[in-house]
Amino acid sequence: MTATDLMFPASLHAAAKINLFLRITGKRTDGYHTLESGVVFTEFGDRITINRAAADKICLTGPFAGDLMKDSGDNICASCLAKFRQAGGVVEPLKIVIEKNIPVGAGLGGGSSDAAALLRHLNQHATTPLSPDALYRLALHLGADVPVCLNMASAHVSGIGEIISPLAVKNAGSILLANPGRALATGDVFKSLTDADMTGDRLASHLPPDGATPSELARYGNDLLTPACQLMPEIETLLTTLAGQEGADTVGMSGSGATCFAIYSSHTACEAAAGQLLAKNIWAVATRII
Repeated sequence: MTATDLMFPASLHAAAKINLFLRITGKRTDGYHTLESGVVFTEFGDRITINRAAADKICLTGPFAGDLMKDSGDNICASCLAKFRQAGGVVEPLKIVIEKNIPVGAGLGGGSSDAAALLRHLNQHATTPLSPDALYRLALHLGADVPVCLNMASAHVSGIGEIISPLAVKNAGSILLANPGRALATGDVFKSLTDADMTGDRLASHLPPDGATPSELARYGNDLLTPACQLMPEIETLLTTLAGQEGADTVGMSGSGATCFAIYSSHTACEAAAGQLLAKNIWAVATRII
């Protein structure tokens, strides 16, 4: 049996990415912002299935498939497949089914995680895989969040997202995710960011140590929270709701929003809180950090 034989059929987990903290440290001359962030991944995420086909085909299913179909841009998994081949990877035509469980434009890295899961699988089973450097360059070309999603492991991220190092997280457990129900464009949030919102170089000597808990990491805050709340006041309301639920330790916003999170020590309490939010027609999911 060859590596290609082992490739099909395949079912891949594309985990939701959570920025437990996110500090903006500056802005480059090319317009990109530099940052420091602590990233974790969850048991909750999208599901990607891959099989042989007569011609490449991308299919969307799941609760947020419709939102992704409305997006006028190219699907990132289609771009991933094409660019993998352009970089020298050889793979036959594929049918890729993306079960979109992660809300679109939610600060959870859904598209980046989908692309990373596909890229990882393609390279693991290619007869001639890309070198680690070539794989990293391709991931970064697809998007700033794709490289950290390749490992799908807790990480400290800096630069514009391309500098990645392992992050030991102590007592990683339950986390509640909740979303106001509207997409928030990352570009709009960054355009609303002011110098006063940015941490700048003040963070350098105050980064969280290895071995911090999720709650300790989350208390380092998110510099994008203020501009995100200005664009979508519902975020602040949701954070207040999360903080008032029984068992919630620390709350925060992931990435550029609008998804918020609450850290729990009890998964039972986390599930109960998610149920209360769902009863109010607020999207929510109780999951665990992996």
